[in-house]
Amino acid sequence: MLAILGTLAAASITTWLITPGCKRLAVRIGLVDTPGIRKQHSKQIPYLGGVAVMLGILAGIAVMALLSANGYLPAAAELNAQQVAMLGGCAAMFCLGLRDDVRPLQAGRKLIAQTLVAAAMWAAGIYIDTIPITETVTLELGLWSIPVTILWIVGATNAVNMIDGLDGLAAGVGAISAAAISLLAFQFSGDATGYVMAILAASLVGFLRYNRHPARIFLGDSGSLLIGFLLATCAITASGTASNMTAVVAPYIVLALPILDMTFAVLRRTIERRGMFSPDHNHIHHRLLTRGISHGRVVHLLWGQCACLTAVAILLLNLSANALQRWMAVSAVLLAHVLIFRASGAVRLRESFAGFRSAATRIKEIRSNNRVYDELQLAFQSARNIDDYWRSIELCAEQLGFKQIALEMKRRDGSVDRRKWRSTGHDACSIQSMLPIEHRRAGPPLSLKLEIDAISLESAALRIALLGKLLDRHSIAKLPAAAAKAPHAAKVRPRTVREHTA
Repeated sequence: MLAILGTLAAASITTWLITPGCKRLAVRIGLVDTPGIRKQHSKQIPYLGGVAVMLGILAGIAVMALLSANGYLPAAAELNAQQVAMLGGCAAMFCLGLRDDVRPLQAGRKLIAQTLVAAAMWAAGIYIDTIPITETVTLELGLWSIPVTILWIVGATNAVNMIDGLDGLAAGVGAISAAAISLLAFQFSGDATGYVMAILAASLVGFLRYNRHPARIFLGDSGSLLIGFLLATCAITASGTASNMTAVVAPYIVLALPILDMTFAVLRRTIERRGMFSPDHNHIHHRLLTRGISHGRVVHLLWGQCACLTAVAILLLNLSANALQRWMAVSAVLLAHVLIFRASGAVRLRESFAGFRSAATRIKEIRSNNRVYDELQLAFQSARNIDDYWRSIELCAEQLGFKQIALEMKRRDGSVDRRKWRSTGHDACSIQSMLPIEHRRAGPPLSLKLEIDAISLESAALRIALLGKLLDRHSIAKLPAAAAKAPHAAKVRPRTVREHTA
């Protein structure tokens, strides 16, 4: 017991002592988070705290290895090949976050790097290969183990990164989750996973001395990615060879808070057609702040929510119930937390369903317009004179649902050939616009006047853009030279207006 306490003390005290130095270094080299519209702080805060946490973890592991080698800790504390690989991945994720802190990376590149690290963990033997259904029935993933493992590691890593929005929130949630996974690992895994998680929890406790509200230093991406990665990988190995369904699921229940927050954030941004990593003010901690709850109380509430999930996971392990009852209990817990998110405003079910319906309608319309576009290209390509070209424009207007279009072309003799097409049955508010059409003669381009229903501004803009794309690719200037000329001078026609009604 004294050896374990010494290991944890080494991690916590190292982080506690090094953090002020990291703070001064970050200020000296300019790694500070300035106040902004998305920020909750009102002054510059350094964000090199991940370095202190990493050094605390390394100090704890070094002491653990030393004590284990001298027989003061059981053989289970010795790092096996999987733990060594996990620490290597941890270092890679830490370096990735530190690079992003010093010089921000594009979200796509950062995601690719995280995926590669997660794939390396699968290759090292840290993977999810089964999903327990009951105590005797297990779903074998086979090759699906690769994407499932990568999705879990990358998702959980970024979930902790996303929840790092208030002073002490990510560090506190990480410490509680690490302590819970440590307890589960000591019971089931029989390897060093429990010690690694206990060291992480101790290091974060030492860091919270400077990170709780009002924070004097932030974790930065180096710290949040480090914490998320360690929690994700240790959640996989914590259950060890346990066949108990709850023992396998329990580590994932512990991380339900950041995972749910990230899931709802991704759904929101998908519906709103924004980037997965684009910022917003709809995370659960932001929504609680907008309801008038103080900064410190919001953090304590979310710590309490994470602790409740931990207690539920441990309780389920000691619950004498069959598989169906256990799954019902897990589902009830997750549903309760979804309702908490719903009550805070972090997820709005009605708006989400409406957004999905709108997205489905938009995708259907885009596919329909693309099919129409392919057909209309054939019509424009077969045009050999002005009359054929105008009929192609009429067909385009009819297929894309325009209200009316009009085009004026000046002949060589000075007369004007006016062409107009109008549809019927349109009573909605409309948008009027003009599109230029290039021609062979010098001077300004022809102007195609158009009118389209504005039931949906986005839909109208897409259809106008599609027509513009067709006119760009198939202009009058591309008609055969002899056919593109205006009517012959010997056959002078009077000023006329051609109007076609569909």
